[in-house]
Amino acid sequence: MRVRWLHATLSAAVLLASGATLARAQDIDLFANADPAATSNIPVKPDMPAAAAPAAPTPATVPMAKASLTIEPSDWSPGHAAPAQPQAETGKRGDGKTVSKLDDPDTVVKPAVPAPSQDPLDTAKPAEPGKAPEPAAAQVVPLAPLPAAIKAALDKRGAAEIRGFEAVERRKERAAIAAYYAARKYQPLWSGNGAAIAAVDPVLARLAKAGDDALGVADIPAKVVAKGTEDEVAWSEIAMTEAVVAYSRQATGARVDPRVISPLIGARPQLADPAKVLDDVAAAGSAAGDRLAALNPVDPRYAALRDRLASLHGARAPATTPIPAGPVLRIGMHDARVPLLRARLGVMALDLVADADEYDMELAEAVSAYQRSNGLRVSGRLDTATAASLSGAGKGSSLEGALVANMEMWRWMPRDLGSDRIEVDVPAYVVTVFHDGEPVATNRVVVGKPDTPTPIFSNTMKYAIVNPVWNVPQSIIKKEMMAKIDRGGGLRGFEVSYNHGQLTVKQPSGPKNALGQIKFMFPNDFSVYLHDTPSKSLFSASKRAFSHGCVRVDQPFDFAFSVLNDGVPEGGKVVWSQKRLEKMIGDSERYVNLPKPLPIHIMYFTATADAETGKVVQREDIYGYARAVTAALKGEARPAAAVVAERKPRRTAERPARAATARAAVATDEDPR
Repeated sequence: MRVRWLHATLSAAVLLASGATLARAQDIDLFANADPAATSNIPVKPDMPAAAAPAAPTPATVPMAKASLTIEPSDWSPGHAAPAQPQAETGKRGDGKTVSKLDDPDTVVKPAVPAPSQDPLDTAKPAEPGKAPEPAAAQVVPLAPLPAAIKAALDKRGAAEIRGFEAVERRKERAAIAAYYAARKYQPLWSGNGAAIAAVDPVLARLAKAGDDALGVADIPAKVVAKGTEDEVAWSEIAMTEAVVAYSRQATGARVDPRVISPLIGARPQLADPAKVLDDVAAAGSAAGDRLAALNPVDPRYAALRDRLASLHGARAPATTPIPAGPVLRIGMHDARVPLLRARLGVMALDLVADADEYDMELAEAVSAYQRSNGLRVSGRLDTATAASLSGAGKGSSLEGALVANMEMWRWMPRDLGSDRIEVDVPAYVVTVFHDGEPVATNRVVVGKPDTPTPIFSNTMKYAIVNPVWNVPQSIIKKEMMAKIDRGGGLRGFEVSYNHGQLTVKQPSGPKNALGQIKFMFPNDFSVYLHDTPSKSLFSASKRAFSHGCVRVDQPFDFAFSVLNDGVPEGGKVVWSQKRLEKMIGDSERYVNLPKPLPIHIMYFTATADAETGKVVQREDIYGYARAVTAALKGEARPAAAVVAERKPRRTAERPARAATARAAVATDEDPR
């Protein structure tokens, strides 16, 4: 009995040993035919010393199948989400080549797959609340008194609790600062040998003007302490660094994440890397203040908003003599308040005696200009709100909020828009083509409705399609077409079929196609584009938010001429004339590549400088984005959709005939978007 038990135990032990040997042999054989250089970094298993690692058994003793590794090519890289690919189908281009093209989901814009963060601090794990960041490595040599004081101060700052809506960003900044000083062995940045470096005074001067750019940098130091106790120098050092990092991060857009405002805002600010900013600014000497200021947007339209904000701050003091209450003044009226109003607006009467108290056309135009630039209802009449604003009551409350919000949205934009580019100005309902930085053509557009906004993002236009086919999205089929089909009604002008049990609807090329006769493609995650439309009457409306997200272009072949000829005809001859493009109109799709891809920016600014006068004007916040940004800057998390929903319906002075035309055009089958 004992002999059999011992025999069985020994047999089991042999089998287990054989299995282990086989498993290790397989591990080794996996790389048997690999390049030795490629396998030199393969670690030895922890339980097997390198000297005792067994050699792979020969095939005669351990038969096994060869294993192989296959690595598929990919655009993905560590730390980045795999890019979302739009669904595509193939089509024939004019030269017969097969190209891929997006489906035509104009009607319902889908939120894009979240893009990878553009924040360099997101690659490192921020310090936990109430916990100091761990040092990068153990200190072997004891620190000198000043570096030791800086490290102790950083540890204390890192362990301090941070509250408020900016807590996450401030924790990230403090962790980045701690890592920065650890890398430089806690040596001071802003002083040396008992004196402040040359960059300090210019930086302090710029930090003092942070409010000019509507930045909220707190705890700006009055000076840098270079002489004093180690603790005094250390805390002064950290205060200066924290202010510079906060300025750089706010200037590049760290305060408001566009995704909080709306998932249909694809713009991603390029946030500053604190380590790079600190190195660059400290080394800039007398130009350090300019280096810091240059982190703000450089577009002249941003500068116009900043200048208007500065003038608004300068006019904060109430007027010496308030404008008295009285009836609303209209053109042709005489009133004792008119001379005071003229003095306030700098408008002289034609006849200083006879016309001094007359509210004339020139004065009404000056009042209109004041109302427009101060966020008031533009009427040209002196009403109660205008009189109160001119008297200093509530000065700037509405306009200032709009200016600050739009300055913040400029921080989301690329710093270089491109000298040759396309801009879609959503609140202005226009698209403009630029060549060499100058506008060369402007067309009216129709944009998304408030409940189906046009996405805001930047991309590159690559080609156009003449005679486009519209493949109706499933969302539109279900919401707007299925009920009609279920009732037994047909879809006139559409091709209906079933694909793997799913109903598909396609509208062939033709003059009644919802996309018109041409569309302009810039493949993107939102599946939107610019296109023609058969509903031409909508372009006559002053407010043109009628689509489900795509942008409809008035006079699309004029627009095509601007983007396809690159602004400079070759050899004095136009490459793509409008006549040549119109000859391509037919019943099959034709592809036309742009001579060079053009950057396209779909933009949303409700306060901007007028192109002719340079004065700041305000536009309707149709998607509620500006108000949502204002709320976010105050720490109120209110997505734009909630802001739009809170708005009360407004009565419009639009003529009934025009309103009826617009409603009919939106509702018909010819353009159901």
